[in-house]
Amino acid sequence: LIRALIERQVVVPAPTGPELRRYYDANRGKFRAEELVEVRHILVAADAKDEAAYDRARAKAEALAASLAADPGSFAALPRDHSDCASSGEGGFLGQLTLAETTPEFAAAVAGLAEGETTARPVATRYGFHLIRLERRIPARTLPFEAIAARIADYLGERARRTATAQYLARLVEAAEITGIALAGAEAHRVH
Repeated sequence: LIRALIERQVVVPAPTGPELRRYYDANRGKFRAEELVEVRHILVAADAKDEAAYDRARAKAEALAASLAADPGSFAALPRDHSDCASSGEGGFLGQLTLAETTPEFAAAVAGLAEGETTARPVATRYGFHLIRLERRIPARTLPFEAIAARIADYLGERARRTATAQYLARLVEAAEITGIALAGAEAHRVH
């Protein structure tokens, strides 16, 4: 009943095109897509607590690095037989990711690679040793207004609905005779 009353009594204006554009222009930083990278990797899993296993994993990763240096085109085939990652069946392909989605060591290694380049040495992370190939970089960019106008309209519409509902309820409180408790009235919910 309360929801039906509020829907009937509260008028929520829909945001206009110029309002959407103003919000977009004033908040461009919110609509920035981070740089994406497409990478392949070979993971030789290693637990740093087990020194002997860790040394064996490092030696295996270094041997794979030497093999890749001799034949860089073999990268897609090696993960199937040598990687301990679930991506091994896809040639080590991890898809599109942001560097923030990886470990700091992995991100630093990828940041230093050019497209088509593979790390010369294994990269140690908490998961073990990685050989990483950067397939492609997709630069960071600001999303175009047209691509996000509907999301902005939804956000502004919801914000207007919450504000209008709070104002309506505050007017009801203002008009009511309430004793024993202090409630914020319409003055506290005015839009300035």
